[in-house]
This record gives sequence, C-alpha cells and structure tokens, in this order.
Amino acid sequence: IQSEILTCLVDCIGYTLKTLKELFVPIFEDLIVPSFGHILNSSDSVDTKARFGAICLFDDCVEHCGQFAAAKYGQLLVSAVTEGITDRDLGIREASVYGIAQLARHAPPSYLEPYAGNLVQYLSDIAKEGAEKAKEDIEHIRLVENSVSALATMTLFESSPFSEISISRKEIMSIFLANLPLKEDCDEAKINHKGFCDLVESGEVNVEESLVRIMEIIGEIADAFNDGFEIATEETHGRLAGIIAAVQSQVDYALLQQIYSNLTPEAQRGIMMVLGQTS
Repeated sequence: IQSEILTCLVDCIGYTLKTLKELFVPIFEDLIVPSFGHILNSSDSVDTKARFGAICLFDDCVEHCGQFAAAKYGQLLVSAVTEGITDRDLGIREASVYGIAQLARHAPPSYLEPYAGNLVQYLSDIAKEGAEKAKEDIEHIRLVENSVSALATMTLFESSPFSEISISRKEIMSIFLANLPLKEDCDEAKINHKGFCDLVESGEVNVEESLVRIMEIIGEIADAFNDGFEIATEETHGRLAGIIAAVQSQVDYALLQQIYSNLTPEAQRGIMMVLGQTS
C-alpha cells in the first residue's frame, strides 16, 4: 500500500511540475528537495521505490523547469544517475539513463563532462542490443531506447555537448540508425526523429551509403504516425517527405524499386503514404 501511495504521489507531483514548469521551482525547492533529495543515492536509501521516485522527479525538474532549475539541481541528479545506471533495479537504470539525456540537453555541459567518456561507452554497449536484435526480442526495450536517445543527445545532434568524444562517431551513428524508429517514449522519439532529419539533410548521414536504412526508418515512422503513434511531429513528417522527394530525384528508379520491394510491409505502407504527400 505504501508503495502504491508513493507512486501516486510521485505521479501527481510530476504532472503538476510539467504543467507549471518554471513556476514550480519554488515548490520544488521548499518541498521536493528536502523530501526526496536525500534519497537520490543508494548510500542514502535502501528503499528502491523511493529512490526511483526521487530520480524521476529530478529528471522532470531538469527537463521541464527551465535553465535555472537545470543548473541548480543538475549536480544532484548527476550524482544519482552516474551511480544509478549500474543499479540492479531496472527502473532505476531506466530513470538514470533518461536523466542523462535531460542533463545533456538542459544542464551546463561541465556537469557531465567528467563522466562523458565512460557514459558514452556504457550507453553504446546497451544500445548495441537494439542494433543486433529485433525489438520484439529485447527484454528491456525501454532501457535500450532510453540509451539510444541519451547517446545521440550527448554526441550526434547539432546541440550535443560531447560531439568530439573519442569513441568513433561513425560507430555511434551506425548504432543510432540501427535503432530507429524509437517508439517507447513519444517525446524522446520526436526529438530523435527530428535529429535524424537534421543528420540526413546536413549530409552527415550519407544517403548513398545508408539508403536502405533511411527508407526503412522513414517508412516505419510514417506507418506508426499514421496508426496514431505520436512519435514524430507534423513538421518532422513533412521533412521525411522532403527527404524521400530528394532521394527520388537523386537515385535511379530501378534501384529504388528494388529497395522498396525488400522493405517490411510496415515500411512499404509508410513509404506509400509519404509518396502520396510528395505527389
């Protein structure tokens, strides 16, 4: 019963935080930090549920409460997530990896910098499972997708704070593309699918070398989008159509037909919908 009450409490606080955003910061400072800040780390709490709830609330604060809050509370979260990513509890690992993505987006880069190399390697190792297996065969798919998002956020996108990390950018790009589309968290999926468009349109993803994968990704995103999964914005959907139009003008028609015939039924449906937009 206590566990259920805690879950409801954390959910209610999270919903309120996401609604009020920066206006919630004084409440967070006066009520949440004294109640949850001291249980972010395993050394301070033996209650896994409580620690999971604390990490989730600090994740949400860094993500939704503005730059000031991310700077003020980010250091506490860094300590929690760099420990939590190797915890035995799956929920804590998932929340910790999610927190890394939020810190990379919203907190000062100096907070994660001392851990960046090890984190990128760790995230790459988890994300590789999504590149090697079908998603339905992955037991901890949310952890894998959270890792893909955190990895790309740290290293691949225009605003990524650690794009010069020593691990091969080409290897990270390969892992990223192999895991798309993301579906477990719609907000993270939207960010990463927008990032995918940026990478293709900028030429960093070589269309000629990655044509099959690009068409698979676009087709599967479009099919899921048409089925009501909000994993891309309308703007991103339009950009995907633009990429397909550009591919049509650059690539031999017979080659495109051959690639299309080997796509999954879902990707084929998606490509047909996208082509309908461009005609």
